[in-house]
Amino acid sequence: MATYEDLSPCTYWKDANQPAPHNGVRMLNFGWLGRGREFETGRCAPAVLAILNRLASTPQDVMRGLHYCEFCEEESPIRIPVPGSRSGHAWLGTGEIYVAAKDGVVYSAPTLIVHYIDKHSYLPPAEFIEAVLRLP
Repeated sequence: MATYEDLSPCTYWKDANQPAPHNGVRMLNFGWLGRGREFETGRCAPAVLAILNRLASTPQDVMRGLHYCEFCEEESPIRIPVPGSRSGHAWLGTGEIYVAAKDGVVYSAPTLIVHYIDKHSYLPPAEFIEAVLRLP
């Protein structure tokens, strides 16, 4: 999977021969982790994980194939329960989660961010957590 520093500009689509799916909106990366790259760790509020689980059940920009967790041997695609969702679960590693902040910035994270938080104690930056907690 592609790796990007947290808070770096989202440039994933700039190399493709298709228009950016975010139509010029300023997007920043979060949670694009990979082996050999350090990341912040700590406890994330259960409410954040619950909201991200729900968002992962309806991923954006779904791609063919899937990405595996580079930090463990959990079988992919990783499936997580999402009570109240249409299917009752989400498959991680095929799409993205978009979260809009109050300042108009949109945060882009892989659906695997849910697994990284839950199993590897990844702690996203405060501004991402704040934006997630503002979602209904």
